[in-house]
Amino acid sequence: MHLIRAVYPPGTPCEMHDHPHEQFSLLLSGRLLLTVGDETREIGPGDGWCAPGGAPHGGEVLGDESAVFIDVYSPATNWILHVFADARPVPAVG
Repeated sequence: MHLIRAVYPPGTPCEMHDHPHEQFSLLLSGRLLLTVGDETREIGPGDGWCAPGGAPHGGEVLGDESAVFIDVYSPATNWILHVFADARPVPAVG
């Protein structure tokens, strides 16, 4: 499992994409028009969503506030750190 905090500035589009990792995201602040598969909805602070591995998903930040997420990818993946330059992985506790 890989846990990161990601920030999208206002107006940022996130093109439809997919990846082999399951993704769960919790929106901490901001608003987003989100599409997962063939379902599109607007989400706000406290809303979460899940995309199974291989499911197309994307969206666009709405309004003038950045969208701040906690993203969880399973299984663990390092490719996401190259996508979000400011992403900070949460270290494992053991």
